[in-house]
Amino acid sequence: MMMMQRITSRTLSRVVRNRPIKMQRSNINGGTEGATAHAKGWGEKEKAQENMWARQAEKEKIKLLKQVLQEQKKATDAIKKELDVLSKRHE
Repeated sequence: MMMMQRITSRTLSRVVRNRPIKMQRSNINGGTEGATAHAKGWGEKEKAQENMWARQAEKEKIKLLKQVLQEQKKATDAIKKELDVLSKRHE
């Protein structure tokens, strides 16, 4: 047979204290929805992070383009050498 525990105000307050508080957005007359996006320092921080990401992406793109340029220079040098060899044969 199961014993039913009597719920007293003390037991109830203990249960309520041990539960995590869930934050909810309030949307009553302008409430707090999106408040952090409009906070003074939040926009500056977000902009700084976007700028840092953009600089990093540009650095990677520049590095890749430099590698492609070096490969193109090697290919161009090889073609020039071959052209010189063929030109000397037909002079």
